[in-house]
Formats: sequence, C-alpha cells, structure tokens
Amino acid sequence: MGSLGDYEKATILLTRALEIFEKHYGKDHPETSTTLTNLGNAWGSLGYYEKKKDLLTRALEIFEKHYGKDHPSTGATLTNLGNALGSLGDYEKKIDLLIRALEIYQKHYGEVHPYTRMITANLNDSLGF
Repeated sequence: MGSLGDYEKATILLTRALEIFEKHYGKDHPETSTTLTNLGNAWGSLGYYEKKKDLLTRALEIFEKHYGKDHPSTGATLTNLGNALGSLGDYEKKIDLLIRALEIYQKHYGEVHPYTRMITANLNDSLGF
C-alpha cells in the first residue's frame, strides 16, 4: 500500500503484520525487524518522524544483534534512521549514521553500486555539496 501512496492503510496493515511477526518469531527476530523498518518508513511518510525514529532504532538494534554492525541490512536501517533524525533536526547524528551506512555499502558493494551512490548523494546533500 505504501508504494501506492496509501501510507495510512500501510500503517494499519504493517501494525497488524508486526503483531503477527512478534507472536510467531519473537520481538527480536530479523523478520520482525524488517516489519519494524517498513512500519517506521510508513509513519515517516505521514510526517510522524518520532515514531519512525523509535521503530527504526528498535530495528537497528535487532539487525546489529543478529547480523552485526557491518551488514547491508544494518546499513539500510542506518540510512533510514539517519533520514528520520534529519527530519527531526538532528543533522549531526544524521550525517554520522549516513557515514556508517556508506562505509558498509562500500565494503559490501563497492564504489559504483547504486546503493553506495545513493548514500553518497544523500550524504553530499546533507553536507550541502
């Protein structure tokens, strides 16, 4: 639903999915973390950046615990969380998280991969380049 622009419907469905994943997998499983990420991004699309930040912070903790601090899923969550913090006015923390994400993507994908370039562009934009 979110990709169709209906973020309110997406939050309803993702909240339901989160309840199911937490019941089936547990509150700290990577599948639960993916749903937390999607739900956080949906809330962010509706302008609820604090909710987005809280959900993505939880997702990041789970990804780091299960996959490590330099896994691509961790990098994606760092990017999303950084953007949430930027929306809340914490530009310094946003830049820190984007730099961490960039390092992960460079390590795993190299300099010319679309993910690496996307983070580089986001970081350059955040730095005013």
